[in-house]
Amino acid sequence: RIGGMGMDSVMKLPTATLSCLAGLLSYLKEFKLDQVLRLTSNFWRFTSPSHMMLDASVMSNLEVLCNQNDGTEHGSLIWLLKNTRTAFGSRLLRHWVTHPLVDRERIVARHDAVEELMSDPVAVEPLANHLKGLPDLERALARVHYGKC
Repeated sequence: RIGGMGMDSVMKLPTATLSCLAGLLSYLKEFKLDQVLRLTSNFWRFTSPSHMMLDASVMSNLEVLCNQNDGTEHGSLIWLLKNTRTAFGSRLLRHWVTHPLVDRERIVARHDAVEELMSDPVAVEPLANHLKGLPDLERALARVHYGKC
C-alpha cells in the first residue's frame, strides 16, 4: 500500500506518475524514509473541479503576483486589483487570483457580488471602515493552533 491507495489504485496512475513515484521511492529508501509513503496524510489532489491550478511559469508569464522587469508587485495583476482594507482580505484576493474559478455559475455569482458592491461605494464605505478595525482572526487562530502566542 502507498498512502491510502491499494496496489490496484497505484497501478492505474498515469505512466509518468508511476515513474516519478518509483524514483521517489528509490530515493527515500536510500535514507530509510520509504515508510513515509504509507502515511495517507502526505497525499492530496493537485487538481480541483472548481479551481484552475496555475503553475509557476504561467504565474510568471502572466505577471500575476510580480512583474517580469524587476520582480516587484508593482505593475502585476495583484497590484492592479489590490484595494483591500484588511490583511485577511488581501490573502483572500491573492488566493482568488492564484486559484481562478472554472465553474461558470460560480464565476457569474462572484462577478455579481463584486458588481453589487461596486455599484454603491457610498453604502460600502461604512462596512469597509468597520472591517478595517477588526483583528486578523485567521492569523490569531493560526498562532493559537501552532502554539506561537
